[in-house]
Amino acid sequence: MTHRLENYSCKMVSEEKRQYKDLVSRLESDAEDVSSLRLSPSRTIRGLRELTGQPIARSSYQMSTCQAKVWSREHSTSSHGRHNSETASSSEEGVLTPPSEFPRLSITAKELFCLMSTLNLSFGPSYDFLTADSEEFCLEPELWVVQHYISRFCSIYVDKYESLAPKLWKAIEEAIVSQECIIYR
Repeated sequence: MTHRLENYSCKMVSEEKRQYKDLVSRLESDAEDVSSLRLSPSRTIRGLRELTGQPIARSSYQMSTCQAKVWSREHSTSSHGRHNSETASSSEEGVLTPPSEFPRLSITAKELFCLMSTLNLSFGPSYDFLTADSEEFCLEPELWVVQHYISRFCSIYVDKYESLAPKLWKAIEEAIVSQECIIYR
């Protein structure tokens, strides 16, 4: 298995500022609300269900604290309706909010641009993510759910994954503070 873990800053330079303005212009010409772009449902939850053949209880996972704070901020400042998400949420007090009461999170144009720019830097000139739509991305649930899916998938397809997994997850935890991350796919 070959892997690479990289961190990037999202501070814009001149070229990126121009690209961001182009993205905002494109979104506005498509009559998109640049402050609230729609994301797709979690692919990890769907993948776990397909991989295991078992339905995943929505009450068995929740959003990370960081994601719950983002939702709380958006929910308190947003007056327009949103669609239900496939993920549940935890409040600051740790109370689980049922998924039927939890709207699908959105992303701002700036957050979308930072995500696209990071992917462009990661994959080099082979791919250009700046033309992607927001619905080509999805917000994922808390890290342990994503880890579980990756571990189940890799244990089938990656030789000796079980011996590599602790090193992989340790390297990820050292590179990022996972509890402060919002996971997109």
